[in-house]
Amino acid sequence: MDEEGPLPAHRQALTDLLADVVRTETAGAAGVSALVAALGSALAGKVAQLTTGREGFEAMTEEMQRVANRGSQLAEKLAAVIDQDPQIRLRLTQAFYLPQGTPDEASIRQSCLDLALKGVVQLPMAVAESAIEVMRLAETTSRYGNPAAAPEAGLALALAIASVKGAVAAALTGLKNVEDEVFGDNTRAQMAEMLDKVSELERELSEMPLTVA
Repeated sequence: MDEEGPLPAHRQALTDLLADVVRTETAGAAGVSALVAALGSALAGKVAQLTTGREGFEAMTEEMQRVANRGSQLAEKLAAVIDQDPQIRLRLTQAFYLPQGTPDEASIRQSCLDLALKGVVQLPMAVAESAIEVMRLAETTSRYGNPAAAPEAGLALALAIASVKGAVAAALTGLKNVEDEVFGDNTRAQMAEMLDKVSELERELSEMPLTVA
């Protein structure tokens, strides 16, 4: 049996990424949700580019250019979160192990813990917020983009929706340990609003006719 040659560069990067996801010290639900949303954003931008300048879509040129530009920006922003996720959780671990032998030490430790716990919530909430925007971009391309790129537009929508749900789930898990009731109530209200937007879009999509020629 012939020995396999080295993987192409893009396959090496993908293999490394998948291996990183498995490792417990790397990005968790927040980081992977960011990755999923970044893919959705890139796909929405792709559909927009495949629509811009095409015959019959002249009226959508300006809007599709906006989608392409914003999709690129969001993909880059979300990709950065993949590394931020494990850093945020590391700060929480470091805060947990701070000394607490004296009242002053205990007070400092608790303050650091509170900040770290909120960070664990705020990061995925930021991901969910960006994913909501990706969802809207993908919806635009799905409704008004080039039909030849409909599969990419539909996948972009599905990825954005999955990202919102995954990021909210990550934030909710972290929120259980936050003692600040005002912060908790405000965050839960934001979560409910985000999930309502997702449910509304899912209802609209379910009412759209699906035919197979």
